[in-house]
Amino acid sequence: MTDANAGLKAALVDYVRLEHAPHYAVLVTGPWGIGKTYVVRRCLDEAKLENGYYYVSLFGAETKSDIDAAIFKAVHPAMTGKAARVGGAVLKSVLKFGGVESDLSLEKILDGIKGGLYVFDDLERAELSIGAILGYINEFVEHDDCRIVLIANTDHKMDEDEVFRTQREKLVGRTLKVQSALADAYNFFLTKITDPDARAVLERSTETVLGIYEGSQAENLRVLQQSLWDFERLYRLLAPEHKAEADIVDRLLRLMLGFGIETKMGRLGREGIMQRSTRFASMFSGLGGKDKASSPIVEADGRYAMVDLFDPLLSNEILVATLLDGVFDAKQVQASINLQPPFRKDGPPPAWQVLAFGAFQEDEVLSAALETHKSEFAGHAYDTPEIVLHLFSIRRRLARLGLIDTMEDAVADELIAYVDAIQAKGELAPIDPLDVSQRLDHGGTSGVVYSEPDHPDFRRLKSYLEGRCHEVFHASLAGDAPQLLDLMEEGSDAYLKAIAHGSGGGGKFADSPVFAAIRPADWVDRFVALDPRSQQGAASAMFARYRYGALNMALSGERDFVRSVVAELAAREAEESGFGKERLTACKRYFELAQATIEEGIPE
Repeated sequence: MTDANAGLKAALVDYVRLEHAPHYAVLVTGPWGIGKTYVVRRCLDEAKLENGYYYVSLFGAETKSDIDAAIFKAVHPAMTGKAARVGGAVLKSVLKFGGVESDLSLEKILDGIKGGLYVFDDLERAELSIGAILGYINEFVEHDDCRIVLIANTDHKMDEDEVFRTQREKLVGRTLKVQSALADAYNFFLTKITDPDARAVLERSTETVLGIYEGSQAENLRVLQQSLWDFERLYRLLAPEHKAEADIVDRLLRLMLGFGIETKMGRLGREGIMQRSTRFASMFSGLGGKDKASSPIVEADGRYAMVDLFDPLLSNEILVATLLDGVFDAKQVQASINLQPPFRKDGPPPAWQVLAFGAFQEDEVLSAALETHKSEFAGHAYDTPEIVLHLFSIRRRLARLGLIDTMEDAVADELIAYVDAIQAKGELAPIDPLDVSQRLDHGGTSGVVYSEPDHPDFRRLKSYLEGRCHEVFHASLAGDAPQLLDLMEEGSDAYLKAIAHGSGGGGKFADSPVFAAIRPADWVDRFVALDPRSQQGAASAMFARYRYGALNMALSGERDFVRSVVAELAAREAEESGFGKERLTACKRYFELAQATIEEGIPE
């Protein structure tokens, strides 16, 4: 394959090999991400220069001292860290780092390397003005006989800067523009893929990858490299049976490249990805005319002849999680793939899922699913919280079509009553409020996303459902409540960690009103039987549990327990004398402090 940058490389090598000091700099330019740094550094590395070169990134440089520090770090790479970063402003400290006491300036330290080759990169990403930067670098060219290669994206606002144009005319003798070195860069990117199986997939798929990238019109090799890394990370999550299916792996690669490039270029965001759940967008994806660009996802799909962005292999929530949030969940990825042939289990999908997929299916399939759904809904067959949330948009659509005896605006209240009914039957699934993985914030389930997640009634239903699922979870812990009495006897540390929040997070029972299931007298009986130090530890653990107003929030159900314990301790205190009475008085005080935090009027 012809090297698009062969002329640039030849010109660059000629410049750095000049026998006399050129007294001008070479500017290498091109769009952001096209591979300017890669092309320049590879060219110089392959030239095998006798004295090498110094690569200096100006990214984030705010002052000339920052440039001093960057140069010093490039010239003395062994002296990194704090000493190198201080730069010319505090050179004495730099020299002390190397064991030298001196007030020499950076200029004198660098005296011995005049005439060297310097590559200054990221000019447009420095905070210091471009005029100040070029004026600084000009000293290297005019007075130090250095060869200077500048790397910058001059399509940036730099070209609008009159100072830059003036300094450029004075400093730059030749400008070279980098062309996309796609094939060469891709081979280099493959060397950075550490998983051997993923790298083998990418090597076999070279033509596919390059075709997708060229179709994207991205002209940004960094985006391509980042997308390849995302694919590698996802590939590692696959089960062996998934990796063995070449078609599945190929579809995954195409999806990760297409969506990866679109999201990293800023052309497709969270909302755009979630529009995949709208079947009308899919219908328009193969048509021309004004409807072609009716949504970001349809417009993006039109850029790729080699990618079907509507491929359901990865759900919308997985694409959002991986490409936008950086969360790669093996369980969710594998579950999404398992919904597709050849991994999907025998038998039709559940009725709610058929209805969620929309009208573009056979009428017989939809009619059968509708009748099954009506029966299942009446029989309270749906007890998974995520599926209950899917019923919101499903039943609203059915109500609009006149297919169920419910008004569209009444669906949320209908489902709230449904939640109450399955909770009363003991069939509602519990959700641990402290377990992030159980939260109803993942956008959907079973490869189907929520169609109306921003609808006020959907949010109201979701909040109510979460609250009831939390109640079910807390009720399930009530059966473990007697174990807390045994734990209290075992030691105050274990007891404290189980019932209160600490630096390591909340314990299993920290936000569950489980003490409401314990008779206050039983707790006090076990408490007074403890040795004095354990009594103090147990009482302080209870105070730690109730501080910060917990009795007005998650633990409001334990208010009566606290009041009763105070009364019970007061009765035992009256019967005691001496040190025993003093201990009970002190321990009762912990509960009185907790009781004092109760705000009357807040419902329990």
